[in-house]
Formats: sequence, C-alpha cells, structure tokens
Amino acid sequence: VYMPNAPKLVDGVADAIRSDVLTVMDCATDWNLDKEFNAENLAKFFRLYVGAGNAIASDYRKSMTEGRLGN
Repeated sequence: VYMPNAPKLVDGVADAIRSDVLTVMDCATDWNLDKEFNAENLAKFFRLYVGAGNAIASDYRKSMTEGRLGN
C-alpha cells in the first residue's frame, strides 16, 4: 500500500553511504580492484554490498586494537 507520508526504509541510505565513504577514505589508500580507488567508486561498492562499510570499519578498529594489545 502506497503511503506518501510514511517514512521509507531508504531515506537514510544516502547519508549512511556518504558516511561510510568518508570513513574508509580516511583510513585506506588503495584497493585490489580494477577500478580506481576514489569516493565515487567506493560509494558504488557500498551500494552493491550493503553492510560493507560497517564490516570494513569494524575490521579496521579490531586490527588497530589487537595490534596495540600485542605490543
């Protein structure tokens, strides 16, 4: 049922992707893909692979804290 005033699930997706792109661009410099590593291609990647931004940030945080614990 179409309800024009009802909030949509996708309302916050663009903001979430933008945030993920900024986060990853702050901690990564390249990737092992045929496409150039830039914000536009990273946003396309996050649109295709929902949840990848959170997974990357989580993995990065984990590697940084485990590395510090080991030293």
